Amino acid sequence: MQLLKYTITLIFISVNSFANAQFTKLMDFNDAETGCDPYMVALVGDGTWLYGTANSCGANNRGTIYKIKPDGSDFTVIYNFNETEGGNTPESGVIYDGTYLYGHTRSGGINEFGTLYKIKPDGSDYQVLRDFLAGDADGGVPYGTLHFDGTYIYGTCSQAGLYFGGTLFKIKPDGSEYEILHHFGFEYTGKKVYGGVISDGTYLSGMTVEGGTDNIGVAYKIKTDGSDYSEFINFTDDPNGGLAYGAFVSDGNYLYAATSNGGEANRGIIYRVKPDGSDFLVLHSFELEDGAHPFGSLIIVDDKLYGLTEFAGTYNGGTLFELEKDGSNYTVLLHFDEPTDGSLPFSTLFYDHGAIFGVTNKGGVNGQGVIFRWGDIVSDITELSTTNLKIYPNPTSGNINFELDAKLFSSEIQIQIIDMHGKIIQQTTAQPGINTVNLENFAEGLYVIRMQNGLEIYSETILVQGN
Repeated sequence: MQLLKYTITLIFISVNSFANAQFTKLMDFNDAETGCDPYMVALVGDGTWLYGTANSCGANNRGTIYKIKPDGSDFTVIYNFNETEGGNTPESGVIYDGTYLYGHTRSGGINEFGTLYKIKPDGSDYQVLRDFLAGDADGGVPYGTLHFDGTYIYGTCSQAGLYFGGTLFKIKPDGSEYEILHHFGFEYTGKKVYGGVISDGTYLSGMTVEGGTDNIGVAYKIKTDGSDYSEFINFTDDPNGGLAYGAFVSDGNYLYAATSNGGEANRGIIYRVKPDGSDFLVLHSFELEDGAHPFGSLIIVDDKLYGLTEFAGTYNGGTLFELEKDGSNYTVLLHFDEPTDGSLPFSTLFYDHGAIFGVTNKGGVNGQGVIFRWGDIVSDITELSTTNLKIYPNPTSGNINFELDAKLFSSEIQIQIIDMHGKIIQQTTAQPGINTVNLENFAEGLYVIRMQNGLEIYSETILVQGN
């Protein structure tokens, strides 16, 4: 396996709470100039830029891929989708492997059922990796954030497949070895996937919005080779929710997610569950005043959960919220006010540079959505080279060693291990000399190792492989 070598310069700092943070609108979407109406987007960053998609408008009225700096400057459209080639209407975000951005469109392409694409961050080398067929042997109309484990990209289609309920697929970044891992929709099983999957290295886990005993979705897991499919939650409205339009997020112990409907008031819930389906617990059941119908996936920052509701709140434009992982201290951080803040945040948040970023589908000056930031970005931390820092072995399937030059690191420093979705997986400290961290229980894939020494940051990317 070829190691993808790159350095990501995202700045992650520990934050106790965003309760006193401020809302900043970074830009207003503006029809042909920028694209408009972003939908199901999770922004992603490379340390300098944030990347995202808009599902409509743009130069060809078929959507755009764009980049913007965390301070809101230098917004640039890097690709305008069009009617005749490459797919159109990108109702999802993108992921980044250090060389290419990867994403999909829900329509267009040769067969008009969407495409899987990659493109370089400067907008060059756009390539279609897959034109979905939407027949018995393939899915169509892909939705949900893609997942990359260092070898394969995993994704989901919401339609078609053998049982007309969508598919789960994997493909290599060069477009080879495309394989359907599962066809959804057989009898009373789950169908219609919108949220994508996560992986623990052995199993992929995800949710559907239809199917199951009450036809409002299931939670499922399946091995990365397509075997051992099982469903560990059948959503039943009250108490355990239904209609999950996002993916799971994990802290290594529990899976956390939101459902758009169900719960005590039928406004949606936040819940946690063990990966085997045990220890299910509703953490929060939504009411109108604190937002309604959470959409997208949750994120974890400093042991708190953050997310968005698409409706309700003070101005009926949705809310940004936080709560503890045990369900306590639920707090609405922002009630979206359509003319100024945007409204209908059909998206997943992203944590970068010490702040939270997101998009709204509507509202803002032009009524076509905004990009926003909650909190202040960290701008006084310097990213340095790793000349005097040794990290080995890389790739690894077990321990990894950090050899810190005593001339460079004179005291104890903080080490963070961060996955490709921006989640801090593990935090520890190290002393000058050789330090060892055990990664045997980490899922396969790419991680960023970040070490902070005062206002200096040292980072390196590692690849965790299976034993």
